[in-house]
Order: sequence, then structure tokens, then C-alpha cells
Amino acid sequence: MRYWFPIIALAGFHESCADKVGNIRRIEENMECLAVIEDRQNEDHTEETRLDCEKPDGSMIPVSGIEESWIKEKVSNGELHSAVDSIALPPGSMEHNGKVIVPPGGNVEIRQGARLRRLAVTGEKTVLAVRIVANDASTSSSEAVIRNEVFGIGGDAVNLRSQYLACSHGLLKFKPKEGEVGGVTITGGVTTVTININVNGVSDATVRNAASSALAAKFGVSSASSIADYVMLCIPPGTSGGWIAYAYINSWLSVYNNNWCNYPSGQMHEVGHNLGLAHSGEGSVTYGDQSGMMGYSYSNDEGPLMCFNGPKNWQLGWFDDRSIAITPVGEETFTLIGAAEYDQASGNEYVTLKVGDKCYVSFNRKVGINSGTIEGGNQVLVHEKEGVGYGESTLMRKLSSGGSYSTTNCLSSGQDLTITAVSIGTRAEVKLSTVQPPTPPPVACSKTIEISVKPDNYPGETTWTLINQCTGATVLEGGPYTSSDLATKTICVPDEKYKFEIKDTYGDGICCSYGTGFYKGTFGGVVVFEGGSFGASKSHEFGSCEVSSPPPTGSPTRPPTPAPTSAPTRPPTSAPTPAPTSALTQPAVVIFENDFESPNDLGDFFIGGVDATRYIGSNAHSGEASIRLRNGNGKDSAMVSDPIDVSVYDELKVKFHFLTEEFESNDGFVLEYAADGGSNFVVEGQWLKADDFENGTWNEIKESIFIDVNVSTVRFRIRFTSTGATDNDTIYIDDVKVSGVTSTELA
Repeated sequence: MRYWFPIIALAGFHESCADKVGNIRRIEENMECLAVIEDRQNEDHTEETRLDCEKPDGSMIPVSGIEESWIKEKVSNGELHSAVDSIALPPGSMEHNGKVIVPPGGNVEIRQGARLRRLAVTGEKTVLAVRIVANDASTSSSEAVIRNEVFGIGGDAVNLRSQYLACSHGLLKFKPKEGEVGGVTITGGVTTVTININVNGVSDATVRNAASSALAAKFGVSSASSIADYVMLCIPPGTSGGWIAYAYINSWLSVYNNNWCNYPSGQMHEVGHNLGLAHSGEGSVTYGDQSGMMGYSYSNDEGPLMCFNGPKNWQLGWFDDRSIAITPVGEETFTLIGAAEYDQASGNEYVTLKVGDKCYVSFNRKVGINSGTIEGGNQVLVHEKEGVGYGESTLMRKLSSGGSYSTTNCLSSGQDLTITAVSIGTRAEVKLSTVQPPTPPPVACSKTIEISVKPDNYPGETTWTLINQCTGATVLEGGPYTSSDLATKTICVPDEKYKFEIKDTYGDGICCSYGTGFYKGTFGGVVVFEGGSFGASKSHEFGSCEVSSPPPTGSPTRPPTPAPTSAPTRPPTSAPTPAPTSALTQPAVVIFENDFESPNDLGDFFIGGVDATRYIGSNAHSGEASIRLRNGNGKDSAMVSDPIDVSVYDELKVKFHFLTEEFESNDGFVLEYAADGGSNFVVEGQWLKADDFENGTWNEIKESIFIDVNVSTVRFRIRFTSTGATDNDTIYIDDVKVSGVTSTELA
């Protein structure tokens, strides 16, 4: 399943923008588009990171004038998520020769979309490889050759399909796109398009966008992205620049310079970017880690046979049952098994250890599907990687039997950690040792601090620290968590000044989009901080470093009980009967209606995740299409609207029809709204089978959402979310109508 947000009025790049001069077009002020990050490999082993705008037809427009360091910084600190967030271009931006040019000093505003996290990358995904014929050149390989090199249809043993299937131990299956699309038949996952331009000396971006447009036209679709889950463009030889291949992060498109379409390491690397993987580096070299894919690519159509390193395996989620996150205390020993032999693991044998916040320990067993690993074969590898999502990993050390590595980078406390490869055979025994600091002298214990944290649905993203501001010492810390249960820690401390800081690696806090998490701290029995809604981090300070004299012995611990705040009894708040309304309600204005039929398909909605889809069949209220939601997996079981401008309305009226299958008494669904673009959803209505409906019958719901004048009103969204318990719990939603109502004040 691909995830993306719609581009707002981006067609203005060509038709609706005024001030056209030659091939220079002034971009409409505050133009907003989907931000996609392009990560490319070059022949000289350098890499480039670029920011593009994705157009509705699937073509990508590079944004020029933005420093690469700015892009990397925003991605690294979680402010910019490719194919999720949008960007608003500053006034004075121009389109020229296929690029958007941002003027010097122009500020590009990042507008966050709802955080659609990719969990384990599994299931069946369709792939379409595209051969291109231009006026002066064509992709060197025939359709038959590409079909063989990408899917093995013809006997090739090492290819995109075979290697992802092997490395995931059967969990990720890339299938060639087959069948008829728009009246045109696709055979074996490969097709050919013709573009009416020259290639020699032309930028690959020009050729790429021409090919994307030709592909969409050939199959009669608005965007090439709708043809298959992933599209590989095999660009003819001769384009300018010394590039090898590139892809768009968390997106659907990868692009290859001619024969690089045939090399499995290049295929796995670029499609890996589509899956959300960043590069694997060593030292100062971004591609330097050759222990697995996502480092260098190789011009070899039969290898090398290798999979992914520890941080990548952790992110992909293929070995979750053989992965463990730990914060070692003292000395602990673990048994590691290579990912290639995952299916032979037993007992307490692990593929990956995540140590502290950012260190990963794995055994790079050189056997079977990983027998071609270039670096660190049959050694214990130590990697570092920040965060839980997209981010470059760095190979720090390769350990042979008896080797060790000491670092202070793994644990948030800065404590020394030594990782030792005790022995290596078919398994590796690894010892983790923390150096205990000298026992400090006793300190006066005068007050108790109690910290309670209930993470959201992504507990592994949450960590916190408590630091004594008078001494600089870390007093207490917690997370990352393994469940969303309430966790409480208590410690007795001197009466001094402290700083509590909570962090969320994904940058969306712990409330309230993906679970109702919260945190609270008490100091001497008094609540000194609490919260839940924040971005990447939130801190609170309390107490003082100044020594204060103790209060006189026997003084009251609390002030006298105050007089009742509610006396005397007030008259009823609802009396007397109000005068006739002073506002004239205007007729409702239809903002949008969606029946989910072709050609509009999803219309003004997009799919939240893997348990939601556009459905074609008999379970439609009108026509043959509806939206199907299954299970109760939060945003994965949701459909979300595009942003709605409600600035001229006081009330939204939402009307829709629904039908359920196999819901139990406590199964149901909710209608939610968010006034901040999708970061914080509020439940407006909830319906349960026990009280509100029966399976197998179409029901109509009319719900009103009243607009708070104090909130943002241009990025309003609504969301339908299933709260079923199993995959069989299914709801079909159809004929959604959203209207706005305005009340005009009377004189």
C-alpha cells in the first residue's frame, strides 16, 4: 500500500498561474504541494538529497534554491517526512525548465500531514518496470530481459523479487503487475512507453517526467502511481550527469540509468528507499557500510547475495520476535543468530539487539542468502542510528571472537558500555557490560518524586529523563517502552531544582492522534507537571537550588479548608428562558459529496493504512464502490479527508451510510475531527453494534460538528476509524456528504 497526501492546486504550475514569460512561470503565492525526498547515487560514489514537489499526474518537479543541508536537517530532526508532509512555496517562486526555483531568502513552510508510520513491511506488492523509447535512444534491454532481471521470469536466480522474498523469509513478496489496466494488457510486470523527446544531453528529470506522463496516458489513468504499488523507470542511456539510480522516500517511484535497472543490488537499494530505508554508512562515507544493502550498489546482475544490517532489519520489522531492546545494567550475555538463519532460531536467540537509544548489535553470518556480504562477514557488528524511522545508519565496529568495543554513545545517561564478542561460530555470544560509577556519598532525602507515563500506541518512540539542575546528574530515566501500559517510577531526592524532559522520536507527542497517552510528575505529593500533547520534546522545571530554612515545627501541612466555593446556591444557569435566537441560520452549503465511484475513486479522502481500501463489489450503498475498513488498528483502519476550509462556517454537517459485517457487541466505529491538519483528532461520534446498529443492514447517520472560532479553520479534517477487534470485523462506508452551515448575526 502506498501512502500520500493530495497536492493542493498544483496544476497551477502549468495552467492557472499567471505571469507567464516564455518558459518561466510565476508560481501562485502560497502554493502547496506534496513534499517528496529524492535520494540518488552517483558514479563517483557520492550521493545527493533533493526536495521535489509531486504533481497530480505523478511527475516530480525538483525544488531548486534549497540547500541540501537544510533538507537533511529537517528530515533528521523529524520536521519533514517524505510523501507525508506538504510544503508551501514562498512568494516569488518560479517554474523554469522543469524546476521550481525558490528566490534567495525565501522561506519554505513545512505543513505536517498525519503521521502514517510504516510498521513491518510485509505482504504482496505489485511492481511495474518500464522500458522507454525516445527519439534518439531506447532502454538497452528488451522487455524480456528486464522481466527476467527484475522478476526472474526466464530463469534468473538473483533479482529484486527473489532477494526481498529471501531476505524477509517470505514476508515481502514483490509480484509483477499483470492484467488489464485501462484496456491495455500488462504481461509479466514490464511495459514500454514512447516519449517524443531526445535523451542525449538532457536531464534525467525531463526524461523521467515525460515517461511518467506517457505511462499515465497509455493506461488511461490520471497518475502513473495508480498502476502498481511500485514503478521502476529504466531511463535510456545518454542523459546528462554521472548518476546511477535514485528513488523517492516512502513513495512509489524509483529511476535507473539504463542497465542499472538490471542489477539486483541497485534494485534493492532504490526500492529500499521506497520502503523508507536510508543509506548505510561507515566513517564519513554515506555508502561505506558494505555489510548489507543500502550501502554501495554493484554493477553485477547476479549479486552480491546479501541482505540488510541490524538497524535496517529492526526498522523493517521482519524479525520482531527475535529482536529485543535493552538497557543493560552491570553485565549481561546474549546469543545472536544471523538473519540468514532466522528460521533456525530457538530459545533466547536474537537477530538484533537494540541497546539504549541508538545502538544496534547483530551477527553478520556469511551463509545462504547472505553469503555474498562484502564486509564484516561472520563478525559481530555494532551500528548507530538515530530515531525509529528514516535515518542513516553508521557501522561503528566489526568484532571478531574476543574483540570488544567501548562507547558512551549508546545509553542516554552517557554511561560507558563495552560490547564484547565472547565467541563466534554458527552463533555469536555477546557480552554487554556497563561500568558502574563510584558510589556517591549519601545525599539528603527530603522529597519524593513520582513520574507516571502512559505511552501512546507507539511506546517505542517515548523516552524521558529527570536531571538535577543543581548538580547536573541524571536522577531518573525511562523508556523506550514496550507497551502502552501506565509505567510509574519513584525516587527520594534532595529538595532541589529538577528538569523533566520527555521525547517522542517521531515528533508527534503521545496524545491524542494515536492513543491517549499522558505523563504526570509529583514532587513531595504535589503535581508539578503533566501533559501529553507535544511535538518532538517537552520539558518542565520545578524546585530551586536555593537552600531554604525549614518551616517552624508543627506548622500546618496545608492551609485551612476554604469556605465552599459554590455558596450561596446560584439560580439555575438555564433560566430564565432565553430570548429568540439572534442569529439567522443560512441554508447548508455542500462542501463535497463522495460516492467513491470512478473516475473520482477516493474523492476527497485518502486511505489511512493497510486495513483500509477502496472496495468494488456488492457492498456499496449506491453504485459498486465504497470504502472498506477492517479491524481496529487506529490510523491503519481509517479513512481521512483532505483539508477542509471551514473558515466561513459555524457548523459542519456530515451525512453518510454504512454497513457492517461480523461486528460483535463491543465493536464499532468513530467519526473524528482535527482542526490542526491531522495531528490531534477529537472523537465527535461513536457507534457500537450493541446499541446502534445490526450487521448486514445499511444505516444512515447525520452528525453535526460545531466549529470552535479559536482554532485553525483552513486545515480541518474528518476521519472515520473502525474499532473492530479482528480482520473479519468489516465496515463499508458510502455516500459521504459534508456541508457547511453559517449563522448570520441579526441586528
